[in-house]
Amino acid sequence: MTPQHTNDDSRLPVRWAVILLAAAPVGGVTGAGAGMMADAAYGPAIGLMVGTATGIAAFIATMNRLHRMLGHD
Repeated sequence: MTPQHTNDDSRLPVRWAVILLAAAPVGGVTGAGAGMMADAAYGPAIGLMVGTATGIAAFIATMNRLHRMLGHD
């Protein structure tokens, strides 16, 4: 049975580095914005929780999208 696609193992760390470096600022900026809005509306504790959760979700969603764009399933 032939695999659907093959990955060159020597380039895999470079691809993941690109994905992580591109997704980190997206998650950070999104989380900071959501955290500041929640902080102004509900206080610092809620702002911290909302900012953290939103940042992590944006980071994961961006990593997933970039992973697909680079041809991985």
